[in-house]
Amino acid sequence: MPEVADGESDPLAGLRATAEQVLGEANVDPSDRVTAAHTLNSFLRLSGQFKYSLEGQQRDLNRDPLEDFVTTNRAGHCEYFAGAL
Repeated sequence: MPEVADGESDPLAGLRATAEQVLGEANVDPSDRVTAAHTLNSFLRLSGQFKYSLEGQQRDLNRDPLEDFVTTNRAGHCEYFAGAL
């Protein structure tokens, strides 16, 4: 994910926090990128918290679309799932 400069707010803070929480609960070292990717993929696919939909979703235009997908409106098409991963 892109780095955040000092003094800037992080537009992906919720996405980062979710990833950290999922990896922490699974006891996965984030530097092990292959295992981390598999773990996050399983979370997106199997947690029951996300819904695949081809219909357009209402998004908060003041937030990054991926941040909105991961933290608020957890429905979206393949690009949202791939981007979140």
